[in-house]
Amino acid sequence: MPRVMTDTLTDMAIENEHAHPLEASHEAISFSSLDWGSSKDTAWIYGIVIGWGGPAANELAEKFGWSPEVVDRMRKLHKSYRAKELKESR
Repeated sequence: MPRVMTDTLTDMAIENEHAHPLEASHEAISFSSLDWGSSKDTAWIYGIVIGWGGPAANELAEKFGWSPEVVDRMRKLHKSYRAKELKESR
């Protein structure tokens, strides 16, 4: 079946037939236009899959009432997710 050109990066991520499950999730979230920091649940998902760099995690912790332990757990989950994603793509 011929590849159809898409008009968004998210569509291209979704149509990546060679992506492994964790990589596909990472791509779909990375290229999404969703404001991932707008709600507690989406911020948590983004933090695990993509990771909140710099002061963003602390800003979200303040916004959503996350304790330092919760932020630390999210960072550990992200580190684990990323290690598995890299292992999966080898």
